[in-house]
Amino acid sequence: MGLSSIEAYDLVADEYDHFYSRPGHLLENAALIEILRGAGLLAVGKHILDLGCGTGSVIVPHADNQHYTGLDGSEGMLVLARRRFAAARFQRWRWGEDFPVSDGCMDVVLSIFGAFNYAADPLRAFEEVRRVLRAGGRFFLMITTAESEVLVANGLKVQRCAYEPLNLLQLIRKVEGLRATIIPFSARHYVLAGRKHD
Repeated sequence: MGLSSIEAYDLVADEYDHFYSRPGHLLENAALIEILRGAGLLAVGKHILDLGCGTGSVIVPHADNQHYTGLDGSEGMLVLARRRFAAARFQRWRWGEDFPVSDGCMDVVLSIFGAFNYAADPLRAFEEVRRVLRAGGRFFLMITTAESEVLVANGLKVQRCAYEPLNLLQLIRKVEGLRATIIPFSARHYVLAGRKHD
């Protein structure tokens, strides 16, 4: 039996940010932040829940750290995140578990660069998104069509879900109160973006 995704990311935690500091990745990060800012998702005072936050290096520098909560299964990643961003809140959590926050307390739920591909039960994840969002709250879930580059570079293969955009859109429509659309982001990523209606 192979490594779990959590074990694999623990192994690469120390090199993760360096690996993704290459020019192509930095351009992707900058484009993502501009999209999120343009949509008002990173505004001061927004309560943000980041699913699969890793080291926090993409979102936290641009978010209101007092209202940011990052969840990840990799303790190695969370150690680095807590060290770098002391004002933000980070908690260990695994896909399939309830989000460890109260009902209706978040303005934004994010999951970027393929973290959502580790959700084995996306319908349950969507139901949790609905539960924790305030009325009018927004979500931005980025799905990848490629393997994790840092894991591949280290010869690590883990199970991940290769979701089809239209299948996820059909699932999200089963969750009362959530509406979503598909947004292409890059050759390797697309986004399910939407909101919780009153």
